[in-house]
Amino acid sequence: MNQKQLRQKLEKKQLDNLYIFCGDDYFLKEIYVNRIVKISGFEPVKLNIFEIDELEDIRFKILSEGLFDSSQKVYHLKLNFALDKKTILFKPKRHIVIFDPIECKLKNDAAVEFTKPSFDEIKAYLKSKLKRENKAISEKNLDILSGYFVNQTTSMLYNETEKLLLYTIDKNSIDLDDIHACLAHKTVFDFKMLQKLFEEKTQKGISDLIDAVLSTLSLPVFIYMLSKEVIKIYAACVCSEKCFEKLFGRFYFRYAGLAKDIGCKKVGVLLKKLYETDKLIKSSSNEYLSSYIKAMFVVWMQNEL
Repeated sequence: MNQKQLRQKLEKKQLDNLYIFCGDDYFLKEIYVNRIVKISGFEPVKLNIFEIDELEDIRFKILSEGLFDSSQKVYHLKLNFALDKKTILFKPKRHIVIFDPIECKLKNDAAVEFTKPSFDEIKAYLKSKLKRENKAISEKNLDILSGYFVNQTTSMLYNETEKLLLYTIDKNSIDLDDIHACLAHKTVFDFKMLQKLFEEKTQKGISDLIDAVLSTLSLPVFIYMLSKEVIKIYAACVCSEKCFEKLFGRFYFRYAGLAKDIGCKKVGVLLKKLYETDKLIKSSSNEYLSSYIKAMFVVWMQNEL
């Protein structure tokens, strides 16, 4: 079953007690988890499971809950490991369980393959999004923009659209030059790059990573995107897991791990540095500003983190 078939079932309010969400499109999977919760009316429970051994305890808890608790729940189990034929799955009678592994290595009738959106779906999303943001775009340019996202995940569609909106923040319309300038290269800055940035300890290593990012992003956009990720790390310091995932829709344990490695106090200092850097970029026209900021940032990352 793919997400279109799942959507058709949900439109008819046909619910199952077991789902296995396959694919790396976390944004799309989150949408369907919320749809299942809304249609069922059950209480949502999201659990991050790091080791396969933890599944046995979770299985016992979910299957025995009906003996003591009359409420019904949708359990969204985010697995930090692959799901294969050796994994013991379970299907409760009262609750709904959604397995959401990092990789599916099994065939099962409960599996839902999340495929990439079609051209028409992409175009409809962009048209609606740009209208809400009061951005005018011609039909021809909308087709060109939509074509850029064919065979890409909805996560990429969402992130790159946000980048385009930031790039045209001082304009009321999006033209072809904006599309080419902003989306000519795929953004290489993601969570894995963030991890590498904080794990790298040598000045050359940090410098090379930043150069790789700046080859596809302008400095203001890089600072903006880095700040968004650092805010999530800081939030992992002060928020509960449930609060964090409700706010950001991301894996709490990933950012909590970085927060623990870096130290919450240093994350706060980094946020302040990024805020000061953003102000400096917006207030200066010095042609050497980018080189100065990069050098300052590299030295600070090496010495302080």
